[in-house]
Amino acid sequence: MSCKELRRAGVMERVKSGELKLVNAAVMMGLSYRQTKRLAKRYREVGAKGLKHASAGRESKRRKPGNSGNECCG
Repeated sequence: MSCKELRRAGVMERVKSGELKLVNAAVMMGLSYRQTKRLAKRYREVGAKGLKHASAGRESKRRKPGNSGNECCG
């Protein structure tokens, strides 16, 4: 997970414990209230894994065929 996603997990844990309101969490994360509500729901259902970007770890659809990325181009 990225630093941003780990920070969001910490904020969501504070929301879950009742220490922080969802409105304040939205301001802290720089998101709208609606987006924060969506993240909170996913956090309740899946946990911290739900905050990770869904396409993280997938191969790009635009990658060139035959290029594994391990080769040196020089």
